[in-house]
Amino acid sequence: MSVLVRLVAGTLRGQRQYGVDFVGSIVLSALVTAGEFGVVVIILTRFPRIAGWSLPQLALLFGLSATATSVYRTLTDELHDFERYMVNGEFDAILLRPWPSLLVMLARGVNLGKLGGLLEGLGITAWGAARLGLAPSGWGWLLLFSVTGSALVLAIGIATSATAFWLERIGELQVFTLYAPSFAAEFPQSIYAGWLRALFLSAIPIAFVNYLPVRAMLGHGGGIATMLLPVPAAAISLTLAALLWSAGERRYRSTGS
Repeated sequence: MSVLVRLVAGTLRGQRQYGVDFVGSIVLSALVTAGEFGVVVIILTRFPRIAGWSLPQLALLFGLSATATSVYRTLTDELHDFERYMVNGEFDAILLRPWPSLLVMLARGVNLGKLGGLLEGLGITAWGAARLGLAPSGWGWLLLFSVTGSALVLAIGIATSATAFWLERIGELQVFTLYAPSFAAEFPQSIYAGWLRALFLSAIPIAFVNYLPVRAMLGHGGGIATMLLPVPAAAISLTLAALLWSAGERRYRSTGS
């Protein structure tokens, strides 16, 4: 962990050298997230509820999804572009480092410019919680969901990047496993077809990021056990993602010429 901290600190020092770009990236990412939530608000002006969910309740879903996605993009900016390492053979240099390759990839890819989306996601979540008049315990649950949701999206991202060891190019796959599910998580899962809900409960466990625990917290179905499900789901997902990465690394043979 001390090595990780030093590597991340070096990355952040480099980013702070360009102050205007650094601040501009944070503001821009916040505006993008705000604009996406604005679309949800516009929809709710025509339809008071979506599948029985009001705007403040949807704000919890949206905010938690945006928070988790922003944490992933903040911590894995370089890992997200991992196909470049496969196509150009740049992963060879990573293997020369005396540290685990996944650790190195995470350390060199921290991008604080994505913090704007994170702050906006937390703000939207807080707005929804305040409008619903949640008790202090409810705010505590939302904090837990933010952590577990971020861990789940991180696991999905690592697993997707790991497939580059076999597929090399993963841009289209990331749309299927990250972008589209993150957008789908902004709305109640009940509006989707049965096969899609099953997918979001298994191979792409995006339903555990926000929908299942928030639904239970709001009394729409489930109890304490359902609200705690994201904890083992995140632990299992991170473990499987790390195992997939290790398996891919063992088969890596560098690029051709």
